[in-house]
Amino acid sequence: MTNLYQKSFSLPFYKAYMGFFILITLVFGVFMEMKQHLMIAEKILEKPNWFISYLGLFLGYSIVQFRFQARLLQRSKYWIFSKLAFLSFPSYSKKLFPVWLANHLFPLLYVILILYKGVLLGAWLHLSILVSFVSILSFSYLVLSYFEIKKFKQKSEFSSKRINRNRSFVFWFYFHLKEQRPLLLILSKLLSIFILNGFFYTYQSGSYDQRWLLFGLLIIAFLHFTLWLEKAEFSAQKLSIFNNLPLTFGFKLKKELGTTLLLSFPEILLIFYQGTGSFGLVNGFVLSILWLGLNLGIISLSSLRFHNSQFQLLPIWCFFGSFFAIIYGIPALAVASVPLIFYLFQLKSPFLK
Repeated sequence: MTNLYQKSFSLPFYKAYMGFFILITLVFGVFMEMKQHLMIAEKILEKPNWFISYLGLFLGYSIVQFRFQARLLQRSKYWIFSKLAFLSFPSYSKKLFPVWLANHLFPLLYVILILYKGVLLGAWLHLSILVSFVSILSFSYLVLSYFEIKKFKQKSEFSSKRINRNRSFVFWFYFHLKEQRPLLLILSKLLSIFILNGFFYTYQSGSYDQRWLLFGLLIIAFLHFTLWLEKAEFSAQKLSIFNNLPLTFGFKLKKELGTTLLLSFPEILLIFYQGTGSFGLVNGFVLSILWLGLNLGIISLSSLRFHNSQFQLLPIWCFFGSFFAIIYGIPALAVASVPLIFYLFQLKSPFLK
């Protein structure tokens, strides 16, 4: 049931503000390093104005989220949730608290950073205020939303918006994620940028060689496995007619590569941004090729889910094969060429498409 509430109240929220969340992910994920986030967390704890501003931004975010949910409840397909008013407040809170957590992932990530930095600095007063503020905010959301459902009123809803269906094939899977799985898209990108920034931060400390970055790219590539499984399912179920058309290899490569580049762009941007100051643009280009090759290989593995009964073991073999290739110093371009060749062969084969 928790999954139902999150799909009903969290997914529409992220879909409605998808552009904002993508912008936040790019600015705070791509153009900022982990040490910069920790410096901001330190400034928030040291300067009262920064601390109060952060609490104000958190409050504003919560107000926007609550008002959006209140408007959702007036839609006809949400009238069924008026039955929640018959629950006791503790039962209602148990069902809706995960929704509040899901809708506040972005500000809560900074809460975790502030708590971490606050423990190191011994800023116990600020930490107690922050924890109390977040607790009061979550409790207020539960109380206000509970009363909002209790005073539920049905309203007619009319919309004059025109839906534009003239979208390039390259954007089809992106809009599928935006409309059906926005949390999968946002969380995979957010987690990917966060972990990749961590690998760059530790690499720049001088304790690791470039194999550490290759290993980081391998890790976050396999973190995208769920995303590419969704793409394979989307292609198999909703694009089956197009897959059976006699399309040329070049046409299929252009369209599929465009979709992959679109969804891999934040990481590629981060690699080149970091490369300008630490390991050079040439190595940045090599790492981008490796990143793209690993993702194309995983896309090929995901497609085999519908054709191979031993699919569960293939990702494990591929991960450890790539891992040992990186450990033993095989060049990044050679590592990238294996999944890339496999992807091109699969794309050409009429039996797998």
